[in-house]
Amino acid sequence: MNLAPADARAPFDYDSDPERFLLAVRLAERTASADLYARIAERLIGLAPVLDLGCGPGALAGALPLAATALVGLDRSPEMLRRNVACPTMPPWFDYLVARFFAREEAESAARRVEVPIEITKRGAVVYARR
Repeated sequence: MNLAPADARAPFDYDSDPERFLLAVRLAERTASADLYARIAERLIGLAPVLDLGCGPGALAGALPLAATALVGLDRSPEMLRRNVACPTMPPWFDYLVARFFAREEAESAARRVEVPIEITKRGAVVYARR
């Protein structure tokens, strides 16, 4: 789902130059001491459903073994969603919220702006975040 504000005038970097964004992702993967997505994915196996805010091209979904968990990816960039894996139907709530590169309050605000109203969590959230 596209979370871009309707009145946005300047394109997001992901949309105006998606290859630049993907190059930055590849460089981060090569220089990181551990694979962030693999570390997060191993903690999510068997848990469902999981909401991945800022999912980008689907790195977290790619790190999960097939059918290991129900993952829904949301991103504000239509280009990143186009490159991402197909998202399943939106469940009414999530057990886990995974957000990267923004604060928890921003993640919750973005989740409230999706087309289908959802309660972020039923029992509280586990949030993995990195700046």
